[in-house]
Amino acid sequence: MNTVVARAWFRLDSIPGSAYDSVSPRRPALTRALEEAFREASKLTETEQNALAAAIRAELDAEWDESLNDSQDTLAKLADEAFNEFQSGQTQPLQPKKR
Repeated sequence: MNTVVARAWFRLDSIPGSAYDSVSPRRPALTRALEEAFREASKLTETEQNALAAAIRAELDAEWDESLNDSQDTLAKLADEAFNEFQSGQTQPLQPKKR
């Protein structure tokens, strides 16, 4: 693994509690296909790796944005339902347990 890829993995591994935290039991395993893709990507120049990383991030961001946009109608409907239930006295105050 060249230094650019190694540095990227180090930064991810150093985020405590993240899904990439090296001591976290929640760390997702990479599929063989993704491991192979990263192995191949590690052969690219630093500039090419940075371009690939930017493209991957842009794709992930676009999927996240699309997911949020798609859920706006559902969230608005749920908020309206909750407000109407509150207005009509169908709700009860929360009484969280004190520690």
